[in-house]
Amino acid sequence: MKKWVCVLYTFVFMGLCAAPLLGLIFGYENVNAEKRALASPPDIIKNGQVNFDFTKQFDDYFTDNFAFRTNLVTLNAFLNAGVFGESVSEQVIIGKDGWLFFEPTLRDYKKQNTLSDNEIYRLARTLKIQCDALLLNGTQFIFAVAPNKASVYGRYMPDRYKVTGDMSNAEKLFAAFDECGFVYADLFTPLRESSMRVYHKQDTHWNNTGALIARRKLLETARKHNDFGFRQYDIDAFTETEWEGDLAAMLYPAARVRDTQQDYGVKKEYETLRPMRSLEDLTIMAESATGELNALMFRDSFANALIPILSNDFAAVTYSRAVPYDYSLLKEDTDIVILQIAERNLPDLLLAAPLLSAPRAYIDVFGARALDCRIDIKFTEDSIRIAGIAAPPGHEPYKNYDVYVRISGGDTNMVFTPFPILEKDAFEGEEHFANAAFSMLLDKSILYENEYAVEVMLFDGARWFVSNAQSLRRV
Repeated sequence: MKKWVCVLYTFVFMGLCAAPLLGLIFGYENVNAEKRALASPPDIIKNGQVNFDFTKQFDDYFTDNFAFRTNLVTLNAFLNAGVFGESVSEQVIIGKDGWLFFEPTLRDYKKQNTLSDNEIYRLARTLKIQCDALLLNGTQFIFAVAPNKASVYGRYMPDRYKVTGDMSNAEKLFAAFDECGFVYADLFTPLRESSMRVYHKQDTHWNNTGALIARRKLLETARKHNDFGFRQYDIDAFTETEWEGDLAAMLYPAARVRDTQQDYGVKKEYETLRPMRSLEDLTIMAESATGELNALMFRDSFANALIPILSNDFAAVTYSRAVPYDYSLLKEDTDIVILQIAERNLPDLLLAAPLLSAPRAYIDVFGARALDCRIDIKFTEDSIRIAGIAAPPGHEPYKNYDVYVRISGGDTNMVFTPFPILEKDAFEGEEHFANAAFSMLLDKSILYENEYAVEVMLFDGARWFVSNAQSLRRV
């Protein structure tokens, strides 16, 4: 080989090796297409002292920010996908025929590590308490699970992933609903039965066709309680437009891979009550002259495709992404509350109790046994949070317990149904007692005396237990 070729090869090789560092030094900025915060430049001196973690922090910073990183990651992803059919992203699964899937949904697809029977029981009870509380005021409650893409298009998952469990969390929950007669909006069946593609190939979510099908199912469920009409959109006529999928952006951050999207030409007949920055806004409020009912919808990103079409169907609708679900958004004239959640997030319903005043219960308890109970009471401006753990003798961590709270004082003697949720801010590390935990909000306006007695009652399916009374002083 001639000398000048060796020299040129050496300079090119060294230049390619040095380019990421030189680009970083001279201010080249990558486009951050990842759904996470990248590491920041570390300080050698921190809080007046030498930062002994500087080298590790600099390594993290350089790994996240070296120049041309996004381009090199994308090139590496294409090579691995094309040659080996493997994904370089821990969050993305490469399926068949160009389909991409979200890795956190894999457990649901394989039906592994699912919620226990007691967790399903408590989850269903949590939803039913919300439904019962709303029905007392004539408000309908609709619960809907947006299926994971793999739950609808499992045939495109890689063959190496086998379904080894009997039932997924959603299937377990729906079975519990059917057993207790709880009415919900089943989105799985119409989406699976559709002859059209209802999810993006390279995105986590349903496409506009899937959103229209979900909208129709939600409104059909709402019509079982409220007599109102809604228009049917023709889902056979559409034009395809370009769509940038979130999974493709995670896997190929610099490539801007395009997916198809449907445009049904649905006319916008609503107005937002305040400027909307994007469909990801925490709260969106809309009004439409074409709608008849008022609604409140707790939702996640799956509703992004629903908002532009569902807003035409309600006279007024509020969409909220706040967690825990904040029922202070509920108005006196709200006809319907919709709680929509992605299938993969079902366990999150047990993380915190909704911000909803506990409904009254009408029960009498006689011949009860003693109950060991710990209570945590927190005061807010308008309400009182009463949370605790009621562990009966011989507590069994997987047994179903029903907990109630009695408030008495003066002429007051009221029983309430709390949510069966462990409040971790008060009982951190007590997950062993989660099935005997409870949490409720009590409206201050119903308390007239300065001091009340709080008793906790628990039913284990055969026997009642009652705790000793604890004092509650009105603040």
